[in-house]
Amino acid sequence: MRIHSVDKIKELRKLRRKGHSINELVSLCVIPKTTVWYHIHNIKLLPKYEKTLKAKIGGNTQRKQKRLEVARKNAAQLLRGSDRDLSIAIAMLYWGEGNKKVANLLTQMAV
Repeated sequence: MRIHSVDKIKELRKLRRKGHSINELVSLCVIPKTTVWYHIHNIKLLPKYEKTLKAKIGGNTQRKQKRLEVARKNAAQLLRGSDRDLSIAIAMLYWGEGNKKVANLLTQMAV
């Protein structure tokens, strides 16, 4: 029994040959990521689309850098704020015990 139609799979493969990334294919075809990978992992791109796909690679690195910069700004702001000591204590608990207990601690502190 097929979950996705043969036409949909053909369209998926055609789009991949034209340089679409896996995430783009997931969005366009509304198919789970693992299913998309299963059907396209061995497809050779048309030469004129190889550069297009390679240009899309590295987006995760760029997002990571932006998030890291935001985290640094937020950390600096916390350390300059009036709750500096509390922030340091929570960070030490998190590093020592992990996030499993910090969520409970924050919940108890909010009450």
